[in-house]
Amino acid sequence: MQVNRNTAIYAGQDEKGLRHGEEAQLKKSAGGKSISINAGAMMKNGQEDNILMKKQLARKKALKIVGDTFAADKKIDAGMDESREEMKELSAQKNELQGLISSYENMPEEEMTEEMRAEREESLRQYRSQQNMLEAQIEGIGHSLTSSKINRLKSNPMEKAQETADGILESASQDVIGMLWQEAKDHVDEEQEKKVEEAEETAEKKEEQEEKLEKAREERKEQEEFVELVKEASSMDDVKREINDMLDKMKLIEEDIKGAQVDEQL
Repeated sequence: MQVNRNTAIYAGQDEKGLRHGEEAQLKKSAGGKSISINAGAMMKNGQEDNILMKKQLARKKALKIVGDTFAADKKIDAGMDESREEMKELSAQKNELQGLISSYENMPEEEMTEEMRAEREESLRQYRSQQNMLEAQIEGIGHSLTSSKINRLKSNPMEKAQETADGILESASQDVIGMLWQEAKDHVDEEQEKKVEEAEETAEKKEEQEEKLEKAREERKEQEEFVELVKEASSMDDVKREINDMLDKMKLIEEDIKGAQVDEQL
């Protein structure tokens, strides 16, 4: 019996058998951009137990398939070994009969009576019949062994079992990568959502700052308008003072004129 060498790998594989698919950098396209996620970092969010369980179940199933096929193959080998031993025993019996047949055939004719010749012929007939039966059995067993060998070569159960085990482990590895990728995607989505929230908060703060700035501008404008009003009010007071001064001067002139007229009358 020939066993695929890779079987030993699965038979001795530990719980880290799928790690090549987990410790690799997961690279996929997201929104037209390539992102790289370290799978080891994703093991911190409760996925480790799920991944370990999936790996163990896959390994157990793969080992069972290979083990069952190996056991069945060994059973076939045992049956073929029994058939070979039976062929040896039958061949030994056939050789023993051939010895008897040869001894009867070599008996001297001149020393035999008619009765002895008849007995010899009957014995030869029986021995040859038994020999033919043994040859038929040996030939049948030989055909059976040859057929078993050919069927094994055609079906190659161990290779098929190995391929099935490979498929189970590969599928489990892809599932693990899928789990890690989904968690990575969720992590990226969370990070993106945080960034969006931060951007919204920044926008809100900026809007608040703009409102405060606009309010300050309005207050400054009001203050400037007030200052202008004050200036205008001050200017009006100056005008009033000038008018009053002029009026006072005019009164003085009027008084002077009146005084001059009085003097003239005197």
